[in-house]
Amino acid sequence: MTLVYRVIRNKKGRLPDTLLRNSEGKTLSPHESAKLLANTFYPDDSVSTDMPFHIRTRERIEDKPVEGLRLSEDDPPFTLVELKAVLRS
Repeated sequence: MTLVYRVIRNKKGRLPDTLLRNSEGKTLSPHESAKLLANTFYPDDSVSTDMPFHIRTRERIEDKPVEGLRLSEDDPPFTLVELKAVLRS
């Protein structure tokens, strides 16, 4: 058994949570930590911060229908079963 498993096996109770700190050094709550991580790794998509590449990409996809895709108001929404089947495939 590797050393890591021996350490975990011999550990009593729960391992301490690692707390995040903001740029000012303040320790964050779990909720604040989650928000900081989400904003860091998944920032809001804003046109004001677009680089030239992003501008060209937005221009190419704007108002262009997907070829061969014709949806009408009569089309029913996807079911949960259909979505799960697609995700499995």
